[in-house]
Amino acid sequence: MIFGMASVGILEEALRADLYKVLPELVIWLVGAALVGTAGAMVISRMVWRRIHRLEPEEIASLLETHDAMLHGIGEGVVAVDVLGAVALVNDEARRLLGADDDSVASPATEVLGPAMAVPWCPGALPRHHPPGCCEPAHGQEHYRGREGHPFGHR
Repeated sequence: MIFGMASVGILEEALRADLYKVLPELVIWLVGAALVGTAGAMVISRMVWRRIHRLEPEEIASLLETHDAMLHGIGEGVVAVDVLGAVALVNDEARRLLGADDDSVASPATEVLGPAMAVPWCPGALPRHHPPGCCEPAHGQEHYRGREGHPFGHR
């Protein structure tokens, strides 16, 4: 059984000398790592900032509050369906009119709206239910574009 350990033969001055030899290289590596980390953080920060449309957190919160107030203050039912055919948004009046529950968001539109109302909004159904030329697949894509050329459900 070992109770202790001692190292003999290495002087403290030798250890200090070895440290001073590798210290410049160690400092270079640490500074390099800090620069790479800072540059990476700046790049990611800019990407996120552009993704949120160059808005500050307070502006985003204000927009969200305004959006919620407008959505829930409307007297008519509003249901938004995404390009995959899932319910993206339902306001209070639409929930009341449809008898939908709070977890209807992200549910298939056919479950929330019923098959007859949801068919025109499901993927692939747009060209059959709209006049010719109103909605056409984007060139080489599966998204549909309106008369102005903007894809439905995408920014």
